[in-house]
Amino acid sequence: MSEEMEEPKNIHEAINVIMKEVGYVQKTKTANLNYSFAGEAALIQALRPAMVAHGVYMYVKDITDVTHEWYTTGQGKNMLNTTLRAVVSFMHAPSGTFIDVVSAGEGSDTGDKSQNKALTGAYKYAIRQTFMIETGDDPDKENSDTMARAAGTESKKIVVTGPVSY
Repeated sequence: MSEEMEEPKNIHEAINVIMKEVGYVQKTKTANLNYSFAGEAALIQALRPAMVAHGVYMYVKDITDVTHEWYTTGQGKNMLNTTLRAVVSFMHAPSGTFIDVVSAGEGSDTGDKSQNKALTGAYKYAIRQTFMIETGDDPDKENSDTMARAAGTESKKIVVTGPVSY
């Protein structure tokens, strides 16, 4: 006999139900990278059906503490590193209740994508931490040797204070 579950009444109940439905996202390895990861697309693919079913949506509410820093890698590439702080809001549409999650993001790129990468990182970790998604191992154990700064290289830091609107 299957037990019929009552619809969540608020964001807290909805998150709990979604956590019961989605508990693990498999990391994958890309050919040109030396590590495996659970990307934003994999997390969304795993969570979106349960979020839709239980009336939960999310959006970036605020972005602050944006910094940009140029550096040179060990291979001589100029990279722009961006860090930021984002507030991601998880809303329960039927009840209007929500929680705000603070998340940090960091991204480096040789072109104009470092801020996009930083925001994707913040968004991804807000999702992963809010729903306590397991991915297997600890990403903080791995070092990104290819992005290491060249010895003796000075960096140029640009700090943006206050909120940033997009």
